[in-house]
Amino acid sequence: MTCYVYDFGAPSHGKCWNDGIGGCYKRTIDQECSSSMTSVGVLNYTDTGYITNVRDVYLSLVHHFDRGEHRDRQLSGQNPIRAHRFFCYTSENNPVPRPVETFRTLDGINSQYQFVVSREGVMYVRMRPCWCLHCMVALTANTLEWTDESYDVPNCTTSPCICPSTSESCETTTNLYTFYRRECLKMSGPGAARQVQERVELRNEQASQLTVGDWVIFQGTKEESAEPIWLGRVMSNTEWGGQGVLKNDTKKQKKYPLGITVARNEVAIFVMWYEKIDINSDVLDYRISRDVTEPVAQNNRPLIHASFKMHRMNSTNNPVPRLRTSTRASRGALACAKRNNQTRHNAWHDKEFGLEWKMDKEDRELSLSRRST
Repeated sequence: MTCYVYDFGAPSHGKCWNDGIGGCYKRTIDQECSSSMTSVGVLNYTDTGYITNVRDVYLSLVHHFDRGEHRDRQLSGQNPIRAHRFFCYTSENNPVPRPVETFRTLDGINSQYQFVVSREGVMYVRMRPCWCLHCMVALTANTLEWTDESYDVPNCTTSPCICPSTSESCETTTNLYTFYRRECLKMSGPGAARQVQERVELRNEQASQLTVGDWVIFQGTKEESAEPIWLGRVMSNTEWGGQGVLKNDTKKQKKYPLGITVARNEVAIFVMWYEKIDINSDVLDYRISRDVTEPVAQNNRPLIHASFKMHRMNSTNNPVPRLRTSTRASRGALACAKRNNQTRHNAWHDKEFGLEWKMDKEDRELSLSRRST
């Protein structure tokens, strides 16, 4: 799945018929700017006598093309332009309401000619566009999968074109056909704070409604660029009354093993991790983690997708056990309940170890599109 791809051609190169017409207008105004300051003198058909503002440009174009004689002489071939109509829009007579907002600046934007929007606030840019079949497939299929700081389209038929880096402190070279990751986050303006707050509230509500056995996807860390999302399953926790989630209703931050912290109103999720069987393949087959064999508490902050359906590839059914909590206060009863729960978990894990699951492509693409920076 691809969000958007923007392509820009090189400056001063015609793109279609209307580009030539615009170039003719542009050349006329350029000549007017020069001549009014030199030999011709004041332009009696503009307000200021020169070309100093938008209205002067408008009046000059009307004079030369809308009312001018022999305006078609240079275009008197098979398709002469018989009529020109110009309209002048200014902030005084036709203001365009624009909100006051700021975005993180994209460096070197004037030297880039192809922009791929990966997700909100993140895009990949390169200095030259390429239209080979491999690039076309890559740009229309899976740009949401791009996670590294740079990306080269596999098997691109365009020969690598290398140019010196523009950085004064670096003498390395840059491939003109390599995509480089850039961020342009909205820093301020209408909706910036509100959107963040809404996402937090929605994420907390979504996590609070999870039940034992639900599938969840978390955003991976930058260190784990090979797999940008993490698949997990909600497990039962006896310390949470057999539930798989626990909301922090206190005023203090709660701490869990492995450095996990849960702030006020956030939700802790007891997760068993799953792993992609072949991390280098497009096949979305998963299995229970071979490295992490026990469920762990996870903050709901990186949660990006939940309560979706995974497809079991084996015929064996293996529901996640809901562990029981003992109501007896004796030490022996508590120890017995703990042993029973561990036995049930081990039996489930041993059976799950031989099962494989398939994820729908739509769920993966939705998760990739929801990642933050």
